[in-house]
Amino acid sequence: MKVFVAAGAYKPKNELYLEDAKRLGRLLAENGFTYVQGGCDKGIMGATYSAFLNLSDNVELIVPNAYREDVENMPCKKLHLVDTINQRLLLIENMCSYIITIPGGFGTIDEVTNFVETYRSKEHSSTLILVNINGFYDNYIKQIKKMEEEGLVIEGIFEEVIKIVHSSEEAIEFILSDIKNKKACK
Repeated sequence: MKVFVAAGAYKPKNELYLEDAKRLGRLLAENGFTYVQGGCDKGIMGATYSAFLNLSDNVELIVPNAYREDVENMPCKKLHLVDTINQRLLLIENMCSYIITIPGGFGTIDEVTNFVETYRSKEHSSTLILVNINGFYDNYIKQIKKMEEEGLVIEGIFEEVIKIVHSSEEAIEFILSDIKNKKACK
């Protein structure tokens, strides 16, 4: 089962984010998932990638051609090259059963917002999980609430579309429970 992790490419000031990212990498590997990411071995993305690689080589990278050189030395089972960021997002949505968002910057916010909107428009059925560790996404969630209050988005749609958790452990626990529940329903 493939899990994409949206995360920051820069080293954060708060080490807590790096530690949680490493934990996520280990947990993904220990539970036999294929780890899919956007092609970066630095920052928070790099922490997850390195921790995963210590236990498993089941990594797939989805990278725009413009960044091909950035991944030349990154071991992976499969490299998917695309022309644009939008093609990258579409491929992620179509390939991955789960999409986990951990702390990151502009690209990460763009990704999570895109994944929510494309889920709403039924372009994919990936399960979305937002890891709000240390309240990192509190203001983002507050902005969604403000848009609801102002009538600009459907009330409750964000919580309907995305599961909010507070650690990588919770994210993996949720996925494992979700998989078990889906098997029980078949």
